[in-house]
Amino acid sequence: MSKIHPHYPSNAQYTIAWVCVLPVELASAKAMLDQEYDSPPVEPNDPNLYIFGCIRSHNIVLTCLPAGQYGVSSIARTVASLRSTFTAIRFLLLVGIGGGVPSQAHDIRLGDVVVSLPSGIYGGVVQYDTGKIGRSVERTGSLNAPPTILLNAIAKLQASHQISPPRIGTILSEAYTKFPLLRQRVDLVRSDYLFSPDYHHVSGNSCVSCTKSRTIVRRPRASDDPVIHFGTIASGNSVIRDGLVRDRISADLGGVLCFEMEAAGIMNAVPCLVIRGICDYADSHKNRTWQPYAAATAAAAAKEILSFVPALELGQSHAVWDLTELHNAAKQGATDNAKRLLQKGANPNAKDSDGCTPMHYAAMNGQMDFVKLLLQWEVDETLTNSSGKSARDLATENGHSDISAFLVDPPVIVNSTVNKEKDQEQNSQGRPVMEDRCKEVCKAFEARVELNYRSANSRAFYEGYRSIYDLLYSEDRDNWGDMLRKWNDEIQVNSENAESSGVRWVHLPANNILWVQVGFPHAEM
Repeated sequence: MSKIHPHYPSNAQYTIAWVCVLPVELASAKAMLDQEYDSPPVEPNDPNLYIFGCIRSHNIVLTCLPAGQYGVSSIARTVASLRSTFTAIRFLLLVGIGGGVPSQAHDIRLGDVVVSLPSGIYGGVVQYDTGKIGRSVERTGSLNAPPTILLNAIAKLQASHQISPPRIGTILSEAYTKFPLLRQRVDLVRSDYLFSPDYHHVSGNSCVSCTKSRTIVRRPRASDDPVIHFGTIASGNSVIRDGLVRDRISADLGGVLCFEMEAAGIMNAVPCLVIRGICDYADSHKNRTWQPYAAATAAAAAKEILSFVPALELGQSHAVWDLTELHNAAKQGATDNAKRLLQKGANPNAKDSDGCTPMHYAAMNGQMDFVKLLLQWEVDETLTNSSGKSARDLATENGHSDISAFLVDPPVIVNSTVNKEKDQEQNSQGRPVMEDRCKEVCKAFEARVELNYRSANSRAFYEGYRSIYDLLYSEDRDNWGDMLRKWNDEIQVNSENAESSGVRWVHLPANNILWVQVGFPHAEM
């Protein structure tokens, strides 16, 4: 890397954020920069410290969590501050170390790299909670997949590796030449021991005293270069230090490749790719010997992936910060994730800074299944963006004539999760009419759930799928009311984003307690 350049891009010219948890990870990230820049002015209320530079054509800002702070809360605060300073960021890379999960299907070794990639029902990262010892693992959150531009880059990377050797070893050698202190001064290959899951570590900072006969014999590799694995990463609330627990959690989650503790804090807040270098096997033999090398291999893998990402032109697309989780799901066509978000109360009519709703994104990208899903959730398909264009207009402009024709007169699609009486009065769109007193109860709030209440805690979301109409007017309303009133003092409602735009409040799913708790105490019982 050459000397710090005296001239620097403005904050609005940085398009990629690279976030680390540990200083050893930040050191490796800095070593990957082709050019380091001087620091531009940052927001006075932003406590983060940054390193600025570029890799190929990409202007990149690096940052690290405060020393000694880990986990989802800390990284969420760091990213929130980054958000206030760099508004043109297209996506974020979370790069660092993790605990590997070796198996017969995946020959994961120390120094290898795991990259989050959608697999099965997961978008690349799954959030879990181990709870109390002896209880089964609970999956606590559905997390978004990496953005399409990065998935395309990974596809090109994988294709390249079919005909050419990976460049990760070359990238590491170049970094070691520039920064000799970065090189690990240990015999890494010989110190890679994988012990049986049920064999616990003998005292000491190394495995010198551990019984080598309890190691698992693995076939030697043809090269010492690290291997990149793609699949599901588990993001949890505690460090895993037991081989049996490691394997049990992995089995409960359908098979994961590594463990870490931060990704769950940001995956649904910003388009993100998680890259983890394997520094241990998430067992009792955990130590820090491999951390510098694993951090370096993860950083090198990130640099190789970025080499397949085309130049990101400023203004080419929306910055990530004004998009809700449902917007991101619409961009990616992630219908399963969108259904979960809608069931938890996501607002299908939320608008970004350009006035585009999730329906706009689904229509312009030709996502017919996503369009049909949104129509089940009382979306207003006639809403226009700041340019005065509806979702149908964008479908037409982008050549999706099937969606354009479909939205001329969309059929009524009944959402089976919302209980509606057959004899309810219906309007011209086939949806129940809202009574006047319902409007009075709810008209002051069009809560933007993604902004006001992101928590996935079970106390924040009621698990039923009935409508607000049912809650307010059904025969068992008193029981429901008592249940809701218990949470009156615990749930703080943020009404700063309240709007009054004619949304059919009574038909919203009642599983989002934020909607119901506001109006219920004021209803005429």
